[in-house]
Amino acid sequence: GAMRHWFQTAELALLARRWHAASREVRLESLAAVNHHPSTDGSFAVHFTKLPHRVLAERRAVLRGGMAYVPESQSLLLLQHAFKENLSWNLDRAQTKLRPLLDQYLPLKEAVATLSNYMERILLEWGQHPEIRAEHGGGGVGLNLRNFEERKESFPLCMQHLVQFQRDGSHLKNLGRVQLRAFLREAGLGFD
Repeated sequence: GAMRHWFQTAELALLARRWHAASREVRLESLAAVNHHPSTDGSFAVHFTKLPHRVLAERRAVLRGGMAYVPESQSLLLLQHAFKENLSWNLDRAQTKLRPLLDQYLPLKEAVATLSNYMERILLEWGQHPEIRAEHGGGGVGLNLRNFEERKESFPLCMQHLVQFQRDGSHLKNLGRVQLRAFLREAGLGFD
């Protein structure tokens, strides 16, 4: 459902971020780990039936003799496709193994069902109403300058520390600023 889609989307976005930060050597090792090796011209040969639909639909590969040749510049799509298939398989497996455990412990099963229904509603609304997303000025908790002081007490301790550190006049290092900005943005605080 919506939770699975959200989780897969978030994991694929994280994979893409790591990919763009990685060296070419690490990228090629990652592709080799999912059985994609560059051919002599630097492209990746994949049987056309195993090609991600997006690559085929957007004509990002050359088809010849039943094989699709994906240029190295588009190879992230091959890794994402393999990663998503593996993630789906493992999520199915985890769900299969978790179900008997939940059946043994009724209170846990009820708690998971309640949380699941709640998260499904939130994620469905998030998907149907893009205006509530942080990138459009919305946010999960509706953080803004008017309610910042009262809501900062509910921040994770690490974020409380970063806010206090900055308020004390200390200079946050780049990583601290990046983490704080991302957290505040996702909580709904706009930077306009």
